[in-house]
Amino acid sequence: MKEFINRIQIAPVSDISSISGTTITMKQDRTIDSIFPSGDITPEEKDSEKSGNRYYSQNLKIVCDRLATTLYNRYRKRKVVIKLFDDQDEEFLLGNIKFPARCSMLRNLTQDILNVTCENPDPLVP
Repeated sequence: MKEFINRIQIAPVSDISSISGTTITMKQDRTIDSIFPSGDITPEEKDSEKSGNRYYSQNLKIVCDRLATTLYNRYRKRKVVIKLFDDQDEEFLLGNIKFPARCSMLRNLTQDILNVTCENPDPLVP
């Protein structure tokens, strides 16, 4: 699986107006948030078949310094789209409006852990 650099952008699906390629257009007065994980990111992806349709089960664990309480509360149990970047600044989306990623968070004393899962008919890296 491809390795990504330690920068992601994350947006709740409810705040997204549209997605074209890897360009996310937000609704008025909404912004994409950037999070800087503690290290590089390597998602897990496996393909499967369900009801005759092929899909990709994508899992991502992101460890970062403690997020501001507003960010933590905004993303701890949300449907999101995550933009990942590789070392050549190429962009990849985990989730989309129709097949969003699900984000849950764990908080400890010094770090937050974002667990992101997505079942998508498209692979993360084509």
